[in-house]
Amino acid sequence: MRERIESDELRPRDLIPSGIARDTDRQAVALLRAEGRVITLPQRGGFVAGEPPADAPETDRTRG
Repeated sequence: MRERIESDELRPRDLIPSGIARDTDRQAVALLRAEGRVITLPQRGGFVAGEPPADAPETDRTRG
């Protein structure tokens, strides 16, 4: 998912697709949420956030 976000295949406000094992999906979304790349809305799902926050680790920021 991170690669799809970084390559702009998934853009801000896009719904995060499911399709992988539920536990793996939850772990991936939790990690991306912690990085500021994804937001989750109760009963709506996960969505791509805008740019990662300025305090995101440098190794995780590929834009800007």
